[in-house]
Amino acid sequence: MEIVPIFAKHLFAVRYDEDDPDEFEKLFTQWSDIEYLEEFFETHKRDIENGFYRNTTVEDAVFITKDQASQLEQKLKQLSTFPIKSLPESLDRLFRPLDKNLTENELAKSKAYGFPSPSWLRVYAIKVSQETFIVTGGAIKLTQYMSERDHTAIELRKLNRTIDFLKEQGIIDREGFEELEF
Repeated sequence: MEIVPIFAKHLFAVRYDEDDPDEFEKLFTQWSDIEYLEEFFETHKRDIENGFYRNTTVEDAVFITKDQASQLEQKLKQLSTFPIKSLPESLDRLFRPLDKNLTENELAKSKAYGFPSPSWLRVYAIKVSQETFIVTGGAIKLTQYMSERDHTAIELRKLNRTIDFLKEQGIIDREGFEELEF
């Protein structure tokens, strides 16, 4: 496992295997791949038909996802390149705690939603400190709980795995994170 910089000094991503792309690149490549999206939505067609996003066809879901993914990627690039706390938008506002019942702390599990709302897109990350996040993956979330589907449960395990890795490296806050060489 390796942490790689994505944009400036504020957004990073995990590369789980040195032969694979980092999770940020992997995620947005998948979300722009029509064949991948068609297969995903065909596999999870029942979730679309029975869930919150009723009346959405597979074809519509593909185009909605591609459009929202593009917007989300651009917003992440913009906010991580020019993080200005006085602006109404920031990485800290885009990423929210994964569990609404937990208070924010360092090495907190976080999620960013696609937009406009409602969106099934999720980018999962670990908040290292104010305006600094490590992307661990992402998912198209069509059910209420991450544990309901394998692909979202995997994302939860990746969040936990990354926190464990950071702690093993002695990284528990921004100061420890800055000691890593990028």
